[in-house]
Amino acid sequence: MKTGALIVTTGLSGSCGIAALRAEVGSITAGQRMIAAFQRCGVMLTGLVVGPEDKKAERAFVQDGVIFLRCAATASFDDGVRQGLSFLRDKFDQ
Repeated sequence: MKTGALIVTTGLSGSCGIAALRAEVGSITAGQRMIAAFQRCGVMLTGLVVGPEDKKAERAFVQDGVIFLRCAATASFDDGVRQGLSFLRDKFDQ
């Protein structure tokens, strides 16, 4: 059974969006810790939904095997969830 995960940062304030994922927690960022936890649980692919201009996210997480999904600057959190789930729908069993 193939499992995918989704992290959505669009439509969130900086304190709980992509900035929070880039915050250091010990020796790695919160996002890297989250992605590593998903991978240890058997998640094959993590999709990260970000805004259109968030190049810092790509630099921070590109080595972690994350697929970046870009939303419009005006996208809400719900829009990001819909885009991410639409992307993952046919690729995973759960």
